[in-house]
Amino acid sequence: MKKNIIYFINILFIILVLSFFTGFFKEGTTDIELNIIDKIVKVDYGKKISLEPKDYLQNSEDILKEITVSTNIPLDQNSKGKVERGEYNIQFSFKNKSEVVEIIVE
Repeated sequence: MKKNIIYFINILFIILVLSFFTGFFKEGTTDIELNIIDKIVKVDYGKKISLEPKDYLQNSEDILKEITVSTNIPLDQNSKGKVERGEYNIQFSFKNKSEVVEIIVE
């Protein structure tokens, strides 16, 4: 009976230690910053605006693949290279981090 209690306490201790280290390493990976090249990008009227994260962010390829992009640029106009002059935003999100790049069409 006493051996079973000691065995149970050892198993419980091992589980607690493993869960601590697993949580510790997982928490460390969420502190990734999105490194913006320029917060404001000027584009000439008639040019297509890139929506690729690699054109605006300096991060590893693994992170760039997981970034979601949202924008207020009219996509039908952008595909033709005819976005109206004005100011637009492109938002890049990765896990709980988010950065915005302002696009100015002149």
